[in-house]
Amino acid sequence: MQTNDHTIRDYDLVLDSEFGAPGTASRLEAEKKAEAYYEESEKWHTVTIPMDLYRIISKKAKEKGVSVRAYTRQALASVLL
Repeated sequence: MQTNDHTIRDYDLVLDSEFGAPGTASRLEAEKKAEAYYEESEKWHTVTIPMDLYRIISKKAKEKGVSVRAYTRQALASVLL
């Protein structure tokens, strides 16, 4: 696990070096991906399930070696599709 090295950074420079300057094609693409990820994760954060069901899903996910989110998506997809 990586830990914080407690160095103060200018994250504008970090983002520029990682994804390109604001307005460039690479930066716009990275921003689109970040926004899509955020919107998708927000959908999943609004789902509420009973605790007993969560425990069952959590146990099954652990057995399969996947995250609860991944297992839930797989289960929903198999039912809905």
